[in-house]
Amino acid sequence: TFADERSQQMFEDDTRSKLIKELVRREVKADYGVELEDLLNPIKVVSLEKKIFLAELALAGESSAEERAQAEDDIARFRSELAKERKSVMMDWLKVLFRGQAAVSIVVGGLLAFDAMPFVDHVPIAGQAFGFWTMWLFTIPSLRAVKPLGFRGLMSPAAEKKALNLAFVTTPLATILLPFATKQPSLIFSANIGILALCYAFYANRPDDDDAAKEVEIKGILKY
Repeated sequence: TFADERSQQMFEDDTRSKLIKELVRREVKADYGVELEDLLNPIKVVSLEKKIFLAELALAGESSAEERAQAEDDIARFRSELAKERKSVMMDWLKVLFRGQAAVSIVVGGLLAFDAMPFVDHVPIAGQAFGFWTMWLFTIPSLRAVKPLGFRGLMSPAAEKKALNLAFVTTPLATILLPFATKQPSLIFSANIGILALCYAFYANRPDDDDAAKEVEIKGILKY
């Protein structure tokens, strides 16, 4: 039972979106052997599937010849674009680039937070603070950008994704709260490094279907 027609419409739209997303996930897995999130632009893939579905609904309904022709053109264009997007998987060199970027951000962030930048007598406190924020601003996003994640033989893609999602949620909390306990940027930076390492360690040796190690869900655009 719904309070009004708008609530029912919202429920139907949400249900339709979830069904389309699950269908796309299964098709991508079956056709290309990768997860939906491993594509370069998973949001666009799901969006194109929705557009095709709506265009087919319009085509099935009562419409003029001109409207039907337009719907057919839209469907053909969306399907052509979708075929390209579904094949867009990250190349190995780009994975190395993102992981390298994460490593560089750790080094630079550490030098700033520890006031140890080469050729600089003293890093201002704002620069030191930026140093311990680099973990959340650059390091973790760079690692999360790698698709698919994981280390062959060491850590599954699902496990690394869970570790990074947990770190993405916990490091900003530590970065905001720790300055109330210490004024040493180096300690805050070290704590963030420790949190990231603990997140990896927590998920590293657990099976992907372990209920005790469920994934921290990140919604919206930050999910990807």
